[in-house]
Amino acid sequence: MRFNAFGGSTEQTHLMRSSFLRGDCSAFASQCTFQLEILGVKKNPNGQMYSQLGVLTKGTIIEVNVSELGLVTPGGKVVWGKYAQVTNNPENDGCVNAVLLV
Repeated sequence: MRFNAFGGSTEQTHLMRSSFLRGDCSAFASQCTFQLEILGVKKNPNGQMYSQLGVLTKGTIIEVNVSELGLVTPGGKVVWGKYAQVTNNPENDGCVNAVLLV
């Protein structure tokens, strides 16, 4: 923990993909929030290197496991992964909030 000149702490959490295995994902269609497993990072708006390293920042597109929700394709197969966009700053908040993309 670091302290600033005014006596308060300036602790920040630096998140990588391995730090968080689950994130809170909201679905606008069902108006519900689910805690889903993060499978990987698809694209990070801060650069290609962040995408390759799996760094989670605001605006990152992540792949989440939606098999627990029971989504089924018209062919009858269970949907395994779906994309979501991170809506908060995980470095500052210490948690991952995301919105499922259609």
